[in-house]
Amino acid sequence: MIELRHYIFRRLSFNFFLLMVCSMPFHLHAQDDTDSILLNSDSAVVASDDDNYDQNKSTRLPEEASFRRVPDTTVGRMKKEKDFAYANDPGYWIKQEKKYSKGFWDYVFGFFESTAVRVIFYILLGGLIIFVLYRVIVLNDLFIFYASKKQKKNFEETPTQELEPGMIDARIKESIDQKQFSLAVRYLYLKTLYALNDKNWIQFHVEATNKEYLNQLSSYKQIKEFRFLTQVYEYVWYGKFDISEQQFLLVYQDFKNFQTAI
Repeated sequence: MIELRHYIFRRLSFNFFLLMVCSMPFHLHAQDDTDSILLNSDSAVVASDDDNYDQNKSTRLPEEASFRRVPDTTVGRMKKEKDFAYANDPGYWIKQEKKYSKGFWDYVFGFFESTAVRVIFYILLGGLIIFVLYRVIVLNDLFIFYASKKQKKNFEETPTQELEPGMIDARIKESIDQKQFSLAVRYLYLKTLYALNDKNWIQFHVEATNKEYLNQLSSYKQIKEFRFLTQVYEYVWYGKFDISEQQFLLVYQDFKNFQTAI
């Protein structure tokens, strides 16, 4: 490589020198033609010598590159050095996976994915559905079939003559005297149905249900008061709710006020 550089340098030096020599006769021609001829002759001689030298140099080829072998002792010594200890560690060349750090939502989702939490959740959900259905049924009087059966049974147990309007007041007084306030409420409600039937607001029938009476009375402004009395009657009679004498007097007054208003 060094000889090649010397060769290039010498070649460039020779070309530069040759360029200088070629430019000199034009300046010397105005002074003396003889000198110019001699100078040209010398230049030719000089050029011939350098050219022969360069041709001899160009015939020399650069030496071929050879690979040097590092001795095993050197390799063993380098392996024992602390600076190259990492190269002998297989774990160093294994790419470390980036560890994922769990966040708040990861723990939240993990909590709800557990089997125990799922079972508890389904139990609570089932209880909520049952509670909602129960409230809908109770508030909307959807236990119509249950009420209808009990109502039919009670009317069937009572003789027909006892259902006549003229007998109602006597039955009410008798029930109050015997402290049977639940039975008294039943007769008060029955008397109210008779009064509504007389005004043609409803069509009384032994097998009709309270829900049907509410639907028939829905277009009248007294529907709110009648709905309240119906609920009281169902809670006390069908629900077997025992009321005290003081509570009965309040209910009794509500029935009397409604019967007077219609």
